[in-house]
Amino acid sequence: PGADGPSAPNSDSDTAGAPTHVHFIGIGGAGVSALALVALSRGHVVSGSDLRHSTQLARVEAEGATCYVGHFAQNVGSIPRDTESSSTVPGDLQISGTVPDAIVVSSAVPGNNMEVLFAREAGIPVYNRSQWLARITKRKAVVAVAGTHGKTTTSSMLSVVMRENGFDISALVGGRVRQFPGEANAIGGGDELFVVEADEYDGAFLGLSPTVAIITNIDFEHPDMFEDILAVQRSFARFVRRVRDGGCIIACGDDCNVQHVLISQDTVCKP
Repeated sequence: PGADGPSAPNSDSDTAGAPTHVHFIGIGGAGVSALALVALSRGHVVSGSDLRHSTQLARVEAEGATCYVGHFAQNVGSIPRDTESSSTVPGDLQISGTVPDAIVVSSAVPGNNMEVLFAREAGIPVYNRSQWLARITKRKAVVAVAGTHGKTTTSSMLSVVMRENGFDISALVGGRVRQFPGEANAIGGGDELFVVEADEYDGAFLGLSPTVAIITNIDFEHPDMFEDILAVQRSFARFVRRVRDGGCIIACGDDCNVQHVLISQDTVCKP
């Protein structure tokens, strides 16, 4: 698949037809639960699973999602082989008549997860977080808040201020926001504006094409992903290059690593 991942019917980039059934693996995590809440706000059928029950899982469940504790192939449509209503797919797997239209997987979920393996064998499109973000923001004016520190605080404050000023925005934040309905970590609005906490981990922010990119600072973090500060800088440089034509970058000019990234991209820095 390309940058947008495999094609799923009736996704946010194709609003015709009945709501899509999207299954989120790792639905109790901050990032994936936010994606699930936005999907629910847009009328999609949502299910998901996680290893254990959590406050975030309960919140998504309260909004109408079907949630499972534990990862099992049955969560995404597998049924016992001796059930007469089953159908055979490659690998002699047995699937029910109704399966999700798309699977979204947290970066914390290993590739040998039973639900992921079943979905791939059954031909269900599987997206990582970056690919799904690309789909749901494709036709939106994205304000992406990136940076090693302060992303959640900045994206929360920005979202609250915009809502207080009458903008019906969508937002994905890495933590619960008291001013959001139900103190959730995400909201789905009707405007084109979409505020996203843009995480560098696992290259999640590289699926975005923002109209406005905000960079709070750049520091060395996530040594499991980046070998040194230069690798972090290269990732942020790729993020900067994804800003749409006519868009803008708002960055902390006092941060030497931010300066390095912007200068390397021939970006004009204004005080």
